[in-house]
Amino acid sequence: MRDAHGRLIKVQSVGRDISERKALEQALTEVSDSAEAGKPR
Repeated sequence: MRDAHGRLIKVQSVGRDISERKALEQALTEVSDSAEAGKPR
């Protein structure tokens, strides 16, 4: 937010906890890698 002179007077931010999502992505990657390792070429 800026004042009438264009100077910054307020900053707002949003934070999100993505720990669970990252853990699920890692688990999916591990399962996928394991499945690919078992495939014959």
